[in-house]
This record gives sequence, C-alpha cells and structure tokens, in this order.
Amino acid sequence: MRDFQLKGEWAKVMALELLYVKGWGNAEVAARLKRTEQDIANLKFQAKKRLHDHLVTAKLSPAVFPELQAE
Repeated sequence: MRDFQLKGEWAKVMALELLYVKGWGNAEVAARLKRTEQDIANLKFQAKKRLHDHLVTAKLSPAVFPELQAE
C-alpha cells in the first residue's frame, strides 16, 4: 500500500481497500473503478504475494495467516 501511495497510484489503493476492507468481490471493484476484472485479480494476487513474502521474512508461523500459504 505504501508503495502505491508514494507513487500516487490511488486507484490501486482504492481497489485494495474495497477488496480487503469492504470485502467486495473482484467484479464489484472492477465495475466501480472502471477496470477489468483481470486487472483487479492481478492486483489482488500481487498484494497477496507481497504480504506472504513479508510474513516469511518476518518468520511468522504459518498458523498466523493460513490463507496466505503458498499453493
């Protein structure tokens, strides 16, 4: 999020907030922001991967966030 904020990529910040804070689906976010569902899915995948990498670096137990385990 911070990287997107620093770069002024506010549409990406808004998309991630709608996905993770509001709990909206990819289709809803895509329609609201006038993006493709694929764009939103790619952004979501990228964010999830970066979060996973940060958790691995922090050496947190996989039990903390089981939904972020590598598939």
